[in-house]
Amino acid sequence: MTGFASGLLYQIGLHHETLEMAAKRSSHERKLAAAKKAFGDGKAGGGGVSLHKAATIKGLLDVSQVERAIVEDGRLTLVMRNGDHVKLPKMLPDDIALAIRVVDGKTSVVPGTLTAVDGQAIVFKTGPKRFGDVIWRLSNLPSPPTLPKKGGAINLEIAPAVGLMELPEPSMGRVTFYGDIKNRHIGKVLAEADHAIGHLFFGVDALTGKFSPPPDAPGYMPLIEIKARNMAGELSLPKWGAGKSPDPADKYKTAWWRGGTFFVWVPDKMEFLYRPSLKEVVPVNASIKLDIWTAHPSGLRAMEIKVADFVNANFNAVAARHTALLDLVEVAKVVFLVRWLKQNNIATDLSWAERRVVAKIETVDRVRQISVFPVLHKGKPQFRKAGGR
Repeated sequence: MTGFASGLLYQIGLHHETLEMAAKRSSHERKLAAAKKAFGDGKAGGGGVSLHKAATIKGLLDVSQVERAIVEDGRLTLVMRNGDHVKLPKMLPDDIALAIRVVDGKTSVVPGTLTAVDGQAIVFKTGPKRFGDVIWRLSNLPSPPTLPKKGGAINLEIAPAVGLMELPEPSMGRVTFYGDIKNRHIGKVLAEADHAIGHLFFGVDALTGKFSPPPDAPGYMPLIEIKARNMAGELSLPKWGAGKSPDPADKYKTAWWRGGTFFVWVPDKMEFLYRPSLKEVVPVNASIKLDIWTAHPSGLRAMEIKVADFVNANFNAVAARHTALLDLVEVAKVVFLVRWLKQNNIATDLSWAERRVVAKIETVDRVRQISVFPVLHKGKPQFRKAGGR
């Protein structure tokens, strides 16, 4: 009887444990199903990288005397009406070809239907087979768009760009590539530059959970440390939305995009100089910066502004630690010069760009992320690291 009773109790125990696991699994599945339902067609845009400006070329370059642009000896070259050939800076031929395809081709434009224009944001639907619901900053477009009525068709020139938004699966994010840059060098550089933002947030590699060596600049703190020190009273940053009262007439105050703060690498200065004696154009001031924005101004948090301000004031030190940012500057030069050609209506050798076989370089469009967050224990912050399922 003892053995039987023991076996029976063991069976009951296993059954109880199985029921508990089933209940947890069922609860998880319900939550996941609810998340996927709320996710709808998907969310995209907002932060990441946006290369939307054209270069500035200083010096006595008469644009009206530029007949066309060609690629000669691997260099993007201006053919002048007097027969001179003016060389642009050395750039990777694959990047030149892809930049011309994207900026001058069809993939630069993202079609959709307008959902809202909310403060700094434009929100539009592209459907589940493209990017889902997209939010983008109006000032991160090459030119102000022509806006239809809500639900009307819209075409926004976004590419080349990338963005990262959360997926409904726990700890998963989706990298969105705008333009035909996925599995290409430009796409890889933009995605890795976007990934560097996660290091600046958490002080760790979000993909591996390993701590990131800090930039060699005094006063650096990742966002998570700023938050912890603020929680412990070591900093006195104003609370989020301090002094801002909810506006009952605000029709978008509960919209999904209002909860997001977006960090995005954008052009800072991209200046070149024409040297007629050498018949060449050279870079003189090429830089990018970390922009921070929300649809509504009250959404900005002081601690996030602090991170962006530090990064921009110490960009060289940050880029020395995250070398993808140096690569991004080089890619930006290519894109901005191609945009300059387009802006000035200079005919470009699109046929060369389309004929060139651009090397494939693997990129990922789904990433698993690890979050690091502080909790208070007896008034002091402690860090816990949690990996998603």
